[in-house]
Amino acid sequence: MEHFLIMSFLGINSWIDIQKKQISLVSVGFFMAVGILYECVVQNKNPDVFWGLLPGAVLLGVSKLSREALGMGDALLMLVLGIYLGLEAALDVLLLALFLAAVWAGILIVVRKKGRNYAFPFVPFLLIGYVGRWLLCHF
Repeated sequence: MEHFLIMSFLGINSWIDIQKKQISLVSVGFFMAVGILYECVVQNKNPDVFWGLLPGAVLLGVSKLSREALGMGDALLMLVLGIYLGLEAALDVLLLALFLAAVWAGILIVVRKKGRNYAFPFVPFLLIGYVGRWLLCHF
């Protein structure tokens, strides 16, 4: 169930991020509410699960300090992922996504001659990072 919720959340927002270069705040709010209910009621996890909010909270600070060079929506999305995944898994996904995004940025700069300020969607990298981590942990 949890895997389906995360894949739906990241899939929907990846599509929207690619198409419109924005994040659906409605879906962020919905999946946040569902995540809190799911983790606290269904999974009966204790409040320690909310340490998973830390990576998203740090990204919110980075977004604010960088005048949204990293989008606020991306940070909010990471905040929601932390609810579902917890601290360790959220950090794994984030670090893998950042690494893949850096590789993609390098390709764009070298091959496609884009400037360093060229913006591209980040959520698809979170999706790939999540799927990669899930595959590594389950196979």
